[in-house]
Amino acid sequence: MTVPGLLILIGSYLMGAVISLWWLPEIPGAVIGILLLVAVLSLLGRIPDYLSRTSATLLQYLPLILAVPALGIVSADKLPPPQWLGLIAAITLSLLITVPFCGWLLQRLIQRRKSK
Repeated sequence: MTVPGLLILIGSYLMGAVISLWWLPEIPGAVIGILLLVAVLSLLGRIPDYLSRTSATLLQYLPLILAVPALGIVSADKLPPPQWLGLIAAITLSLLITVPFCGWLLQRLIQRRKSK
């Protein structure tokens, strides 16, 4: 993990948090920060090596990061039924959106790699 890569990730998060605090309170700062980072990297046209190494290191710990929300859902057994329906609807909707998108993105990346 490199310090410049970590600073870029933390900086994009903080910029997103500030934007969320001042202008868009309904959108989480982390989401805005990621969108800003994606926009900058898209304009740059590549991912710097130091950012790639840092993100690869952090991706190793992704299951640990996702364990907390998963445990929160599992331990939410005392929720009233209307909230369970909302939770199930949100999980189903996110699954129906993200799985096809990930498949499309993977196919596009494979085609891009073949063309190079």
